[in-house]
Amino acid sequence: MSKISLLVVSCDRYSDLWKPFFTIFWRNWPDCPFPVYLGSNYQSFHHPQVTVLQIGEDFSWSGGIKEMLKRIPTPYVLLFLEDFFLLEPVDTACVLSSFETLQKLNGDMLRLKPDPPPDHLLESFPGIGQIDLDTMFRVSTQTAIWRREFLLNLLQEKESAWEFEVKGT
Repeated sequence: MSKISLLVVSCDRYSDLWKPFFTIFWRNWPDCPFPVYLGSNYQSFHHPQVTVLQIGEDFSWSGGIKEMLKRIPTPYVLLFLEDFFLLEPVDTACVLSSFETLQKLNGDMLRLKPDPPPDHLLESFPGIGQIDLDTMFRVSTQTAIWRREFLLNLLQEKESAWEFEVKGT
């Protein structure tokens, strides 16, 4: 069984983005090695490589993600938002290497798009760094690999995505 799943966080009101998102996603990452999940409320999406997690009523952004995460069996999750379109081919070996580094560091989150960049680069891990505790947007909705339990504990039930970034930091 894989240790990591890919979750595309969404809701029914953004279902118009699902087809273009996954068309571009599979074009730019045809060898994605992870089980792929799409979070929705009630709507379904038919694609042989995507499992839809229908969580019901949309009460809050963070509450919805918590429900999605509870249904994912892997200890790590690669989190995407449905409007973060892949603009170029994904280097699968690089993503797997990043995941391996996160595990070696016993880390809780590793951004695949370092924005903002880390405050301190780690000498033993080129391109990997640490963000200071007081840095704005230390917690971000940018595409990242998360330890699932850490993310579940960080999310507060009624937060919006913006509140998650501010309060989570």
